Amino acid sequence: MLTYCCIIHLELGDGHYFVNDPGLIVNSPVRIVGDENEPAHVILEMSGELVWKARGGWMEGVTIRRPRIAAGGTPSNQIMRIDGGRLNMYNCVFDNSGNIGHCISINGKKSGGSWERAIIKGGSHEKSGLVVANGACIQLIDVS
Repeated sequence: MLTYCCIIHLELGDGHYFVNDPGLIVNSPVRIVGDENEPAHVILEMSGELVWKARGGWMEGVTIRRPRIAAGGTPSNQIMRIDGGRLNMYNCVFDNSGNIGHCISINGKKSGGSWERAIIKGGSHEKSGLVVANGACIQLIDVS
């Protein structure tokens, strides 16, 4: 039996990209490449959350944050959730500041990845910037 696997490659130029509620669910391997030297040049503004379920993926040089112009109430979801998937990344920023909830959660035995030079901001009262639970495994190198 022959199995074909395709990796989607998204190369994003400098600028802002908007993802509205409920967010984005990634079920297939995706490679997201922004500005490898300065992640502030490529910004994903997330109203909802990014849910990563793919068994692989790569993200480099991207900032993911909440929209600066808030209309309505404060969102109570995290900015990214890895649920049964794996995501490796380099030089990315996650900013959930001003919102209720964790910034990022990684959940499940098969969940995880290797992250280098990442910045995670925005855990709220009694919530964390990064939560790793239920057997998930993540390697962090120079992450703050």
